[in-house]
Amino acid sequence: MKKSIIILNRVCIDESPYHEWLDCNLYDIYLLTDKGCFSKNPHIRCKYTEVYEFENYMCNAHVELTAIEIAKRVDIYSVVAYSEVDIIRAARIREELNIPGQHLDNANVFRDKLKMRELSSIKGMVAPNFISISSMKQLDMFAEKNGYPFVIKPRFGMASIGVQKITCRSELIDFISTALYSDPDIATPFIAESFVKGQVYSVDLIVAANRIVVAEPLLYISNCLNYASSKASTVSMVQLSKDEINYQRLIDFSHQIISKFPHTGYGGFHIEAFIDDFGNVTLCEIACRNGGARIPQLFEQVHGVNPDAISVRLQASLGQDTAWIDKEIRTDHLGALGFMLMSPGSYDIGWKLPESVLFDYVTDYEPNFNVKPNVENIANYAAIVSVNSSNIEELMLRMNEFEKWFYSIKVTEV
Repeated sequence: MKKSIIILNRVCIDESPYHEWLDCNLYDIYLLTDKGCFSKNPHIRCKYTEVYEFENYMCNAHVELTAIEIAKRVDIYSVVAYSEVDIIRAARIREELNIPGQHLDNANVFRDKLKMRELSSIKGMVAPNFISISSMKQLDMFAEKNGYPFVIKPRFGMASIGVQKITCRSELIDFISTALYSDPDIATPFIAESFVKGQVYSVDLIVAANRIVVAEPLLYISNCLNYASSKASTVSMVQLSKDEINYQRLIDFSHQIISKFPHTGYGGFHIEAFIDDFGNVTLCEIACRNGGARIPQLFEQVHGVNPDAISVRLQASLGQDTAWIDKEIRTDHLGALGFMLMSPGSYDIGWKLPESVLFDYVTDYEPNFNVKPNVENIANYAAIVSVNSSNIEELMLRMNEFEKWFYSIKVTEV
């Protein structure tokens, strides 16, 4: 007998083909999704038992009510959500329906930066000084006591929106004058934390049966904070070589995090961490979902499994679908992979977004002709580019070469 599951989804169905990721002989899929999800592939709609589309999906409370209404007439086995914006609402639905999976008690730890920091401290992990800001006076006192630089970030943010490095008092005054932070009574709750010096890394991993079964550490060549502050023209990431000393440090740190943070025992996780010159690893953030941009594609090229698909399969089966661990994970990948999110460039000097590229080392190029001509956050990028090479050193040279070429294209050129 098929199991009925609810899936919360905010992207086009070709980006998240649940009908391919899941065995439709095992599941009846009730899909709650954004308006226009099937616009490119309307014929696929029939593969789902029921589809509900919502205007303004990301902040539409009717999504949750619809899920509860479905459950009044259908016995729901599981609720699936792997996007950041759906983590909390999925947890609320599970609690309301009294079904297994991630509930609010641990979902909040992965979404609320304050709870994340508090738990890190309780568990004895290295963490920056931090404070929850409830008044501008409190923020001013933190700056005076902590010193500059420090970082301000929303407690429930995503895509680095609203994250800012503050290097002096004049920058602090400028920043808190913006609508986002000018009044904590009505604005987004946020925290301030000391700036951690060190290289930034990420680790994407899949947990099954309460253990990490596969992980992929990546190095930020340029990071989201620099991008948002216009100090870098790209966000770029490359694989970390296994013989690099920080590779094992990150793997060990990931095991430490997974053992100390509450979770269901299965699913995808995305960790970001700093490593200083002395080898100390400090948690930046951890999310109970896979990384974005081209991380899932890179992960799949290296390990043979799509982390988003695996996360969906694990959630749908309540952690029971584990046959892929021995059958599908690959360990024989050769070469090096990386990707770049390109900023909008300089429209005022006649720069033109290239429609295509001819570099043989570029494996994927996706231009965004609707990009805004300014840098706000990593969600606003002009193009996303995947690059490969035989080794990490050559990969970084190729990425640098591509970046110089990308921003040299002028409107007058053919």
